[in-house]
Amino acid sequence: MRLTNNQLAVLNYLRNYVVLDGWARPTRIGVVAGGRTSGGLYRHSAWACRILRRLVGLGFAERRDPGMYRITQQGRLALYDDVQADLAQAEVTP
Repeated sequence: MRLTNNQLAVLNYLRNYVVLDGWARPTRIGVVAGGRTSGGLYRHSAWACRILRRLVGLGFAERRDPGMYRITQQGRLALYDDVQADLAQAEVTP
């Protein structure tokens, strides 16, 4: 399954930038992984929550109340598979 750029950004953030106990809040995820809108404002939890719900449904992230998320092993494998697919595509493209 190919992940969207937004899903990849959220999973990469959860894998690479969450330290200590591995859990992150959607507001922080939105600001860091979502970047800025075309109007120059940072994205926040509303942007991240929509993506996180989808990732939890796919088994790529898990949720702990109240509103804390972390990447699962399946999410790590999905990132790895996505990178491998990009490398394979690059080798085929002339």
